[in-house]
Amino acid sequence: MHPKTPTLRPFTKNDWHGFAGAEEFANGDTPLIGEWHMPDGWVALLVVSHEVTSVMFATDAGDEDENEQGYMLENKFKSAAEAKAWLALVAPCCTSRAGVLALGFGAW
Repeated sequence: MHPKTPTLRPFTKNDWHGFAGAEEFANGDTPLIGEWHMPDGWVALLVVSHEVTSVMFATDAGDEDENEQGYMLENKFKSAAEAKAWLALVAPCCTSRAGVLALGFGAW
């Protein structure tokens, strides 16, 4: 069974090494990172920070997006709680990779 909402956690020291461009939220909260397992077999790696939410896709089998493409969505979340609330609101509508991209994510 796949979760309907992403599993997110605050950045650790190692996450900063891989995603150094992420920014703290306006209130000082650490950016969030986590996985979002889709019923269609795609797994989205999410990085959510103050101004940008980034997503990269792979399959449950470990296959990467055929284009090895990352996507981003500009946002202005003031806190990690605000970002989580937005994701909880939109996540039930996103049951596929295409559904996530339909939120307005654009290629970077």
